[in-house]
Amino acid sequence: MLTYTHIAEEGEVRRVLNACAPAFHDQSYNDPERIAELAKKFAQAARVLVAYEQDEPRGFCAYYANDAQSRIAYVSMIIVAPGMQGLSIGSHLLEGAMDDARTCGMAHMRLEVACDNEGAVRFYHRHGFTEESVQGDHCFLRRPL
Repeated sequence: MLTYTHIAEEGEVRRVLNACAPAFHDQSYNDPERIAELAKKFAQAARVLVAYEQDEPRGFCAYYANDAQSRIAYVSMIIVAPGMQGLSIGSHLLEGAMDDARTCGMAHMRLEVACDNEGAVRFYHRHGFTEESVQGDHCFLRRPL
């Protein structure tokens, strides 16, 4: 059975990132120094929602919901651990992030995804995101909350 919990402690964020690193679309993130850098950044300023099975991280969504002026939340990263795709974990993480962002007063959610990551692009479209722009090989998507 999965549980979904927000975390903020840098060491736990690093553990979650390490557990999910093999599933990163851009494997340049799967580097100990890069993971440490991301863990510090996420622990300091992002909200991190994690799916746990018992005590094992099975996926996470790191997002920002702190721009009160624009009221736009931003998904930085959503990853589901290898072997756990297709179990609706990503959907639950994204829906939880959107619900939390609404609670924080956000009106929209944006994200950036590699255009060649077709599975992720389809996933976000299924969740109501539409293309806002394309810059190089990156698609920028947005949806109202």
